[in-house]
Amino acid sequence: MGIKERDEPPGIMTGLDAGSALVEDHYQESILDKACKQLCRVALAVMVVIINLEIVTRNVFGFSLNISDEYSSYMLIAITFFSLPLCIVHGSLHRVTFILDRVPDWLRTTLLVAFDLIAMVVVAVILVQVVWLVLGSRQLHTTAPTLLLTPVWIPQLAMPVGAAALLVGLCRAAIRHARRPARRTQP
Repeated sequence: MGIKERDEPPGIMTGLDAGSALVEDHYQESILDKACKQLCRVALAVMVVIINLEIVTRNVFGFSLNISDEYSSYMLIAITFFSLPLCIVHGSLHRVTFILDRVPDWLRTTLLVAFDLIAMVVVAVILVQVVWLVLGSRQLHTTAPTLLLTPVWIPQLAMPVGAAALLVGLCRAAIRHARRPARRTQP
């Protein structure tokens, strides 16, 4: 049994084709992309180790380290902020492809660049706010209300660093989308 070809109107991209057309075929990862990817890997590994250590200490030794909830949450926030730039540059975010598939190339490019520019403004506002949050936490010597009394500005650093990387990723995506030549699939 072979795979049945889809009957698509000429010149219309399918969702898969439209998504792949949004990302360049020969994308080179930047140093920032590689750093974000490594930070996500490290945060995930730390989270797995902490949770497994908590499971072992509770079930085998009958006591809790009381750190798994706190530090796993910190790692989850770090993974969230460091993965967003990777999603942008690789075109992995959800898109309304049923609309993008049916508009002319010039309009698709305009919509993608407009989205990137609007997202850059929103992320810039978020970046300013999380920088103020970290600076305020540092200045006030705010600690987590746990036994470890972790200075909260340390795990909060992931937010401005990730937001800054996302802003750079959005700038690169806007430039890439603006320079993208018109591409249509052949019927």
